[in-house]
Amino acid sequence: MESNLALDLEDRIVAAIRRLMRAVDLHSRRLVDEFGLTGPQLATLQEAARLGPVSASALARAVHLSGATMTGILTRLERRGYLERTRGSTDRRTVLVSVTDSGRDTLSRAPS
Repeated sequence: MESNLALDLEDRIVAAIRRLMRAVDLHSRRLVDEFGLTGPQLATLQEAARLGPVSASALARAVHLSGATMTGILTRLERRGYLERTRGSTDRRTVLVSVTDSGRDTLSRAPS
């Protein structure tokens, strides 16, 4: 009897995870269709705005992405004019990320 309860619980958990994945997929498609941004791009833009001029590595940690993934996202957002990267004034190895006016405008229209 206990074994059946465990299996039922596992089935319900798997079903719930599938519903969550479907909801995330639908939301992501809506973001791309309406704003031209993926979920990770929007999260990066939001965190960059919240944190102010921030290092790329700190931004990657804040949105829970690898440095390599963050580099690609920053390149795409910079290409679209939503943010800019500048070298640190004291340590030229540091890259600081700042949101542009165009990026702020996009954020004002995008969902939270």
